Amino acid sequence: MTPILVNTYFSGAGLMDIGLQSGGLTLQQSFEIEALCCDTLRRNFAHEVVQCDITKKLVSSEKECHVMVATYPCTRYSPIGDIHGVRTGDDLFQKGTLPHGRATAPSEDPGRMHLSSS
Repeated sequence: MTPILVNTYFSGAGLMDIGLQSGGLTLQQSFEIEALCCDTLRRNFAHEVVQCDITKKLVSSEKECHVMVATYPCTRYSPIGDIHGVRTGDDLFQKGTLPHGRATAPSEDPGRMHLSSS
C-alpha cells in the first residue's frame, strides 16, 4: 500500500499530528514557529520539523505531499502573539495557508485544544 504523505502547518505540540499518524497517514513535514513546540515535536516524532514563520517561507521549499493539514494558529494563547503585538491569528492563518489555494479561514472556533508552557 502506498503511504499517504502529509505536511502539517501551525502544528503546535503535535496533537493534530498524533491523530493523523494514528489514522494511518505518514507525517512528512511539520511547520511551526514556536521553539518549545518544535522541540516537543522533534522529541515525539521521526518526521522533519521546520521552525519558521510560515508567512515568510516559500511554498516551493516544502516537500510534495498528498495532504496538507493546517490548524488555526493559536496566537491568541501563544507567546508569539506578544512578540508581534497581536492576539488574533486570523492574518497568520490566511497568509500561511491561502497561498496554497487549498484552505480558507474557519468561520468559528471548532473547539481546538491549546497547550501552553505557562
